[in-house]
Amino acid sequence: MGVPGSLCVQSLPVPACLFSPWIISTGAVMKATAELPIGPALTASRPQSWLDWVTAKNPKDNFCRRFAHQTTVIDDKLYIHGGWVNYDDFQQTHANYSNTWLAYHDLNNLVKRGGDLWPDLNISLSKNDSIPSVHGGILWGDNVNKRFYLYGGEWNDGFSQEPYSLLSYDILYDKWDDFGTPDITPPPKIASYGAGVGVSETGMGYYLGG
Repeated sequence: MGVPGSLCVQSLPVPACLFSPWIISTGAVMKATAELPIGPALTASRPQSWLDWVTAKNPKDNFCRRFAHQTTVIDDKLYIHGGWVNYDDFQQTHANYSNTWLAYHDLNNLVKRGGDLWPDLNISLSKNDSIPSVHGGILWGDNVNKRFYLYGGEWNDGFSQEPYSLLSYDILYDKWDDFGTPDITPPPKIASYGAGVGVSETGMGYYLGG
């Protein structure tokens, strides 16, 4: 896994699926650094008051631009995880921050914003500090079991998650599950910025390139 141009296939550990090669683990997941701008000049150019201002912002009430995030659609809801977010308007110095929110757009509920109709954004979903906010990863959606899986991606320092732990969000119970590291030898290398898709009917997740 993780070799450019390769096709990686992984079975997903869900109750309704036939394949369950992962060991469930209660071990803690390494915490990703959050709400810090890209680049080495963090504290030198941004005073604490600036960081407090950014922390108080959120993508629902404040204008923002998101990129490099992971998405999937389940039951007509577009789930958005991780990536980068920029709260500056176009007249200010641009600084990109780790997006720590787990949000979704309800594609069946349109609200009027700025004269246009947009899918309503919800940011009340559960996500604590143990869940990494990576960029360039993939969400494998599972319409059968109403959950999605977070695969791959990079931390803020530009490196992939090592050791890798498969995380899954349960939509019905609004909680995260840690399925631990893969029970195969050697363990797979984790890629980022590739392409992927989950197939609910077979319980399989596919990843290409990266």
